[in-house]
Amino acid sequence: MANNNKTISISFPFKDDTINGKFLKMNTTTVEDIRSSLYFFINTKKGERWYDPNFGSRLHEFLFEKNDSIVATEIKDSLKSDIEEYFNSVTIKDILIDQSESVNALTITILFIYTNLYSSTQDSISMVFS
Repeated sequence: MANNNKTISISFPFKDDTINGKFLKMNTTTVEDIRSSLYFFINTKKGERWYDPNFGSRLHEFLFEKNDSIVATEIKDSLKSDIEEYFNSVTIKDILIDQSESVNALTITILFIYTNLYSSTQDSISMVFS
């Protein structure tokens, strides 16, 4: 249950929350924070952080590759290993990639389980890259 008066972190991607009197939307639950952290992590290119060059994903390396099942498998494997290296409390259940050729976009959905000391929560994050 979320406590709207207590915030954990800034939500990614950035969203306006002036309706609630805040400059940016904030995360109020741990699962929201994990979703935002995954979004930020996946959109960070490896090598972009000077003091932690392994932080981030290789997703941008696949940008102009052929849209086929081989590349989709490479993306899944790459994302899974990158995420598991930095998110100890997250287990990747599945990564779904929409390979629709009718639109110039790639939709990635990551199904994950967040486990803390007391419980496990299943959730997902979807991202569209165009």
